[in-house]
Amino acid sequence: MTRQWIDAAFASRDLSEPDVVIQTNNISLSPRLIAPTDLLTFISRRNLGRGRVGEPLVEISLPETTMHREVVAVHRNSSYMPPAVERFIAILKQEAGPALDAIPEFELS
Repeated sequence: MTRQWIDAAFASRDLSEPDVVIQTNNISLSPRLIAPTDLLTFISRRNLGRGRVGEPLVEISLPETTMHREVVAVHRNSSYMPPAVERFIAILKQEAGPALDAIPEFELS
């Protein structure tokens, strides 16, 4: 999906698709392959920085190539919810809640 998204980002600006030299789904392998080269990669900025898999890389910030992802948890109010799911939702509220407060239409229930 990420590859399709980046190709679409180029196409929507009438640019040819990037010339792909290496393609992998292994997030820990990509930075090690790219770091000693002059190639570019497309990974989450959360993987950059000290102590992370992308530590040797630096971000080139471009709004046109910034991908936003949506994470959701869906359940039926009238059905049984296992304790593991209740705990997951509690952790999600605790960790993501403050960031989501800035979105007026968002409700985490």
